[in-house]
Amino acid sequence: MKKLLGFVAVAALVSGCGGGGGGGPYTDQFVALNALANELSNQGLDTTTPVAQIPTTGAPTYNGYVLAGTPSESYTGDLTMNADFATSMIGGSVSNMHDSAERAVAGTLTINSATINRTANPLTEFQIVTTMTGAVTDADGVVLNVSTGINGDFGGPNAEAVGIIDDGTGTMTSTAYGVELFGIAGVARQ
Repeated sequence: MKKLLGFVAVAALVSGCGGGGGGGPYTDQFVALNALANELSNQGLDTTTPVAQIPTTGAPTYNGYVLAGTPSESYTGDLTMNADFATSMIGGSVSNMHDSAERAVAGTLTINSATINRTANPLTEFQIVTTMTGAVTDADGVVLNVSTGINGDFGGPNAEAVGIIDDGTGTMTSTAYGVELFGIAGVARQ
């Protein structure tokens, strides 16, 4: 089975660093992401939920953090995922983003609503396959258009957590920077 913490490890590699300049919103979110990953591991919620144990009722909200990056910059943000187990749908957003210089990035990225794959083979398939799109504006006023595929799994015996990672197809385009590869990973819990 896949481990949700693997998503966070990839995120740390994507960022290339552990924080910006010494304390601010980027650093706080980075630290909170790592603390949440440790908490999930310590509570045994970092292993993929068996598909037979994904609930069929309830509509939980998962809150956590993401780490995203391009070859030239890394970002943190708040991750919110909303599941509706009765309809087998999940979607969410990334908001309250900051760059590694601790500067705010305005706007919200949408994790588009998708059907939960209740037959996913935990060794080879993801329970969540969707896209993330949107435009955010960096601290220099440059609009960054983001588009990437998103994969994810529920974690814990009863889907107490969720982890996401990009599928390797992500791009961020802008008039100032051209086209850059974009990667993202994050975890959230109920």
